[in-house]
Amino acid sequence: MSDNKDVSKRLYYYSTFDGYLDNRGENRNSRLSVTMLEKNSDYIYEVALTLEEADIGYILWRPALNRHDGYARKQQIRVQSKAHPKLTKIRKRIYIDNKKVIDPHMLTLLDAQALAIIFMADGSRKSCILASGKDNPLFRIHTNGFSYGDNWLLKKAIKERFDLEFNVERQATDKWGLYLRKKDNEKFESIISPFILESFRYKLER
Repeated sequence: MSDNKDVSKRLYYYSTFDGYLDNRGENRNSRLSVTMLEKNSDYIYEVALTLEEADIGYILWRPALNRHDGYARKQQIRVQSKAHPKLTKIRKRIYIDNKKVIDPHMLTLLDAQALAIIFMADGSRKSCILASGKDNPLFRIHTNGFSYGDNWLLKKAIKERFDLEFNVERQATDKWGLYLRKKDNEKFESIISPFILESFRYKLER
């Protein structure tokens, strides 16, 4: 059985990256919803397991596809928790004026598994083939929904915890994200690899 700190860490990171905490549940407590493509259902089942360990109920379902708009949409799977005070507490820390932020307390819980959750939720890998034929990929974290300051806080925490150097970059107009300096590629992969779920292994393939 995981300890309370480990469960709390996972709840924070699932909620902050690719999760949504509403404020409409029973007794005005929050509910956590996480949606992924069905091919990434292993991630959804891990979120569900964390909710079980936190003694928070949940339901799983596959949202109906819109088959009338001309787009070839892929099936998704969603986990939604019951409303719970633990989630309300997290929501109060990671939403300011209904905008999601990087909570400094969450960063004190940063470990290899948390970094892997960030990468699975918001990370990407772009192949960069050198003249030698070796692939020296570019790793990015698309934390575009967060401010420059939030991205800087995340970059700083990763540097202090793992000595990995991410840089803040403008990824779109008024949108910011992180990219990893290439000399840290192998170290980054070795840190997160044990926690990357099967459906996301492609992000580490060479």
